[in-house]
Formats: sequence, C-alpha cells, structure tokens
Amino acid sequence: MNCPLCNAGSSRSLVTKKRTFFVCDSCCFIWADPRSYLDDTAERLRYGLHNNDRTNAGYVQFITQILDRGLQRWKTLHHIDEPSVDAEAHFPLILDWGSGPNPVATELLRERNFQVSSYDPIYGPQLPLNHQSFDIIFCIEVAEHFKNPLQDFNAMVRYLKPGGLLVVHTHTIPQDVFYAQALAKASAKASAKASALEAFFQSWWYKEDPTHVSFYSEQAFKNLAQINKLYYEKTEKPGDKGAGKLHFFIKA
Repeated sequence: MNCPLCNAGSSRSLVTKKRTFFVCDSCCFIWADPRSYLDDTAERLRYGLHNNDRTNAGYVQFITQILDRGLQRWKTLHHIDEPSVDAEAHFPLILDWGSGPNPVATELLRERNFQVSSYDPIYGPQLPLNHQSFDIIFCIEVAEHFKNPLQDFNAMVRYLKPGGLLVVHTHTIPQDVFYAQALAKASAKASAKASALEAFFQSWWYKEDPTHVSFYSEQAFKNLAQINKLYYEKTEKPGDKGAGKLHFFIKA
C-alpha cells in the first residue's frame, strides 16, 4: 500500500490486538488500515466520551497553554512587541480547525477579543468561504484524526495567509525509534533484534483511540512542510513537557 503522504510504495504492516497499521520507512509516517475506520455514527459516539468543555478545568488549561504558545510565536515572528508595529497586527485573524462539539479554543480566543472562525467536518460550522484567509490556524488534537492527511494539510495551507502560522498539536512518534530500526536492519543480527518501532508502538496509548488513524514523526512533518512550501519548526526543548506534541508551520 502506498504511503498517503509521500506515495512511497515500500510500506510494511504493524499488527496490534485491535487494528493493523502501515509504516512508511521513507517519510516515517504510520496510518491505520482504512478497513478499521469507524463509521460516522460510531465516531460521534466515541467523541461523545470526551470531557472536552469549559467545565473541565484541566482541559481549559491545556488549551490555554497551546494558544499562548502559538500567539507568542506569532508575536515573535511578526515583531509585534516593537512600538512601531501597527496596533491591528496584535489581533490576527484566526481559524480554529476541527473545533469539535464544544469549541473551547474559539471561545477562549474570542474572550481575548480575537476575531475567530471555527470549522469542524462533523459538528460544524462548515469551511469558510474560499476567498477568506487567516493569519493563524490552530489545529489542536485533530491531525491524528485525518483520514486523508495530505489533503487536509493542503486545505489548511490554502486558508493560511503568506507569513501565516499553522499551529498543530498532536502526539508524535519519536524519530529515534525509526533510526534504531534502520540500524537493526543494517546489522547482521537484525533478525534477532526486536524492532524498536514495534516495541514503542505496541505500548503507545495514543493508538488505542479508534478515531486516531494518522501518526506523524518529525520527518513526516518535514515532508508535509516541503510539499506545502512551509517552514517547519520543532518546538521540543530539553525539559519541555510539551516535547514532541506542538509543531509550528510558517507559510513563506
């Protein structure tokens, strides 16, 4: 099966107790077998189990931290703190992509007086008009649900202004497990060695949600950035609790 990101045809499978996944060794992307996708009714029922609304203080704090980091990167990118910058630049147009049944990010941003549009393919609202574009797009815990990730990233980029910032929050696969696998393959004792990637993936809680179907690595995001002519920034820093989760893409 060809990789849905880079179209490489050398994918292999990872079989778990509940589902089968495919691995692209070229761009280090993993995706679920489409035959295991939930139908619309089952997907809605699964989303209904999440307690992602304003009554959940922990969730609100989680979203607030992501918004703060995204807005700070925007300010740094466009030198907003400099006195000479037009005051209107402090309030970029924002799109909340995949806002869900309870658009917490949208509500929090509007309370700060930002002009925000929401989009969710299941719960609505629908996509903005084609001529609209945005300075910042937040895609928070949504990219792992993309059944056509290349198409979805292309769509987000179309709505992003030149110089705009795409903020993606999703748990990612450590790049080193792919490198370890490559080293094992090159070894004469490869057959006796356990796959670092398989060991990681079998125990990774993130794959257990049946609505999670796309899993990215740093290399996969670099490939997406190259395809869409974006600059990719890895935000991971030593001791960063959000390491491997928050990713910035900047449109030229």
